[in-house]
Amino acid sequence: MGVEDFASLTAALGRTAFDHLLIQLAARLNDLAAAYGGEAARLADTVFAVQLPGMGAAEAAGRLRSMLAAPLRAGRRDVPLGCALGVTDQAAEDRLADAEIAMQHARQRGRTQVSLFEPGMRAEVARTFELEDALTQALGGEQFTLLYQPSVRLSDGRPLGAEALLRWNHPTMGVLSPGAFLPVASRMDLLTGVSEWVVKAALRGRREVRSAQPGAFADWQVSVNLSLAELQGSAGLGGLLPLLRAEGAPDIEVTAGSLLDHSQDTLGLLEQLRSLGAHLSVDDFGDSSTNLAALTRFPLSAVKLHPTLTARVPEDARSVTLVQGTVDLAHRLGLNVTAVGVETPEQLAMLRDLGCDAAQGTPSRRPCPRRTC
Repeated sequence: MGVEDFASLTAALGRTAFDHLLIQLAARLNDLAAAYGGEAARLADTVFAVQLPGMGAAEAAGRLRSMLAAPLRAGRRDVPLGCALGVTDQAAEDRLADAEIAMQHARQRGRTQVSLFEPGMRAEVARTFELEDALTQALGGEQFTLLYQPSVRLSDGRPLGAEALLRWNHPTMGVLSPGAFLPVASRMDLLTGVSEWVVKAALRGRREVRSAQPGAFADWQVSVNLSLAELQGSAGLGGLLPLLRAEGAPDIEVTAGSLLDHSQDTLGLLEQLRSLGAHLSVDDFGDSSTNLAALTRFPLSAVKLHPTLTARVPEDARSVTLVQGTVDLAHRLGLNVTAVGVETPEQLAMLRDLGCDAAQGTPSRRPCPRRTC
């Protein structure tokens, strides 16, 4: 069992108060282990092991989660403690190592997850460690690259710009998409460095296009996806400010889920990006985490429809109605609408008729390594 958010809890509570939390946790683990004739031990600063004889993995995980459900006390405060749990019911001599592998697997899946050990996890964890070793070298070398997915104006087919899509040309694993390595980069505190590389490379690409074809593409724009949480919790934006002030920010795409945070910090960050020249878009608009209130609270310029909204157009009448309603709402709020994941000419024609302003997808243009395609 690995305690999560060590750095943030220590910063918020102080090291002494955090140590008191660990003492309380250790006492609970000892009590639980004693009740079943087992043992508990602290293996590292925030890593514990518990042996519960005669209990299956699923039942043991349930007991541990129930124990963690009650918050611990830090002075007068109740503090919920999040933990990653790795569980095995194998009687092998290396069962402690198996449980640790399962815990690492749980951490890779997100916060407060539980993983029951399976032999295949060894290879998965080994692959993650390999990615961790290679990520730092990738940042310093020339292993990252950007593909560009053009955005086409539906009224006349004119290319408006392109979305920069990050790829990692790993020397042994081949081309990796962001989902394969950004979670690892986040755990290693490298996400800020990756974001800086993407922004700098995107601005360089924009500069090359504008210089090469000043007549046709003088206003060519490029958009990038940035993590608001990473920029808020680090010096990420501060490190980019001189470049953004000198050249103007690229357009910024943020996920709909990130705008569920209605804090003043989020609003201030988006206002600062807009003041630097960025047009702000909500990516994946229409998924389960969409919050309509965000469209009026934040300084947005556009929404990008989630691919599931366009996937059933034009065959499904309800999907057509839903897209039409979304486009009408966005336009009434002064926002442009880009349809993402367009796959067929029929979809493209219907989306044009429904009033979508732009589209990304196969019928318009595929992602490509050049700045314009």
